[in-house]
Amino acid sequence: MPDKQSACVFAAIAAQAMPAIWQSMISMSDITVTPTTLTIPPIGTDSVLVTWTPTAVAMDTAWIEFINNAASSPDTVYATLQSVPAGSYVVDFEADHATWFTPGGYGFTLHGASWTRSSTEHWGDYAALKSGSTGKDTTYLYTARLDLTSGPSQVSFYSKGTSSGDDSLEVLISTDLGATWTRVGVVDNHRTTFEYFSFDLSSYPQNDSTFLAFHYFYPTGSTSGSSFYLDDMALPPKYIASTGVLYASVDSVDYGTVNIGDTSSVNIDLTNTGALLTINSITSDNPEFVVSNVPTTIGTFQTETFTVEYIPTIEGPVTGNITIDHDGVNGSDALLVIPVQGVGFQATVTTFPYFEDFENSGIIPDGWLNDPNDSGKDWKFEQSAGHGPNADHTTGSGYFAYVDDSSPNPTDATILISRPMDISTLVNPELTFWYWSFNDGGTATPGYMLVDIYDGTTWQMNVDSIGNVAEQWKKETINLTAYKSINLTAYKSTGTKVRFRVFETTSFYHDISIDDFAVYDAINWANLQWPPSTTTQENVPTEA
Repeated sequence: MPDKQSACVFAAIAAQAMPAIWQSMISMSDITVTPTTLTIPPIGTDSVLVTWTPTAVAMDTAWIEFINNAASSPDTVYATLQSVPAGSYVVDFEADHATWFTPGGYGFTLHGASWTRSSTEHWGDYAALKSGSTGKDTTYLYTARLDLTSGPSQVSFYSKGTSSGDDSLEVLISTDLGATWTRVGVVDNHRTTFEYFSFDLSSYPQNDSTFLAFHYFYPTGSTSGSSFYLDDMALPPKYIASTGVLYASVDSVDYGTVNIGDTSSVNIDLTNTGALLTINSITSDNPEFVVSNVPTTIGTFQTETFTVEYIPTIEGPVTGNITIDHDGVNGSDALLVIPVQGVGFQATVTTFPYFEDFENSGIIPDGWLNDPNDSGKDWKFEQSAGHGPNADHTTGSGYFAYVDDSSPNPTDATILISRPMDISTLVNPELTFWYWSFNDGGTATPGYMLVDIYDGTTWQMNVDSIGNVAEQWKKETINLTAYKSINLTAYKSTGTKVRFRVFETTSFYHDISIDDFAVYDAINWANLQWPPSTTTQENVPTEA
């Protein structure tokens, strides 16, 4: 029997003093409306369900008339209807494009240039589009494996092109798992509206080893071409293996760096393209990776999802394997064993002295944060600044952190936050950093930087401030005026953090920079060496 189709028709009533009373009338006996009467309150909205149950394969039109007590009565909704043979595999291209080529999606395979999703559609919201002349003669769109023994033996679709161009679409069939191909028919590109095409496949071997292909080509050898659209395709049913066939959505999982104590979760989809499949177990061989939400069975052409969490308890890289035990076979792009890996990171600093020289190839150091709720700009990590240092403090060839004073020039602060530090056991904790802050041109008011300390509970504001100081890296001892070493004793906690807030100029001449951040116990200052070996370059102004 032809497949059943349903549509939902919404009825909205404008403001009026009395409720609207609706009664429906229909033009065809195989269309039903539920409910048949409806009362909608003033300024209200409600809906009715319109269901079409076709009794034959056909194209038709219908109308549903709503008789009501509003001024617009009667209101009529018109419908265009088409049924396909029962058991057809319908592809309407409404699914997300990424799923077209997955076992749990349309199961298509692509060779050559891309077919994309277009909003120029026949029905619905999307169609498939082969754009332009790219990939002429070499572009094939293959269907999933089909079964001509258990359902309709025909293929139908809607196609549209343009009024010009020599490009055409060749429909091919293989009944020997792709070993040989035969032309079924050709559709040219000379139409500006969608037209319906249907090809009978009953003359070909009726087996379950069938594939169809849509070949984009130029029959006369011309290179002129336009765009081809496909939509609302009805195919023979998909092949269903006698045992379950399992595909995983990933071959491996890399969690990257995760803070110790945090959790990073990944959902993994398992798709079955065969008979009902039973999952016996999904296990991890490393306790750092925890499996949950394990499905017990997966139906034919169904997808189930399980979760693997990485909960690091040790610092450094770890690896593991997720083993899926089931009663089917593995698909060609699935792995029974899925390797997983991650890197545990101790976000809270517990070992001192703690140094950060920003030597991380231009990437923000692990555990540091560009505040997402600040000015909208970020601190940069580079080897030179246009209106700041032309080299880092440590070596003259490394990286440092800075705020680019170029446009846009926000009025809010641009904020960098350090890793949390457990300084609770330090007797006399101090913070030292080197900075470069000099407005080297223009008449705009110079920028400045404020330093805040988080004491584990509250941000202590404006603990230190730096304005327009000098065109060089600066660091001085506690007895000198320009010293920028902050005593952290008052802010001792297990989660102390440092926050740098930079306020820019309205111009671009003041790139405030920092380098060689250090936190240490001042009673051991004599043993502190920062940097471990310092090379002062002539082109790197520095003040000791």
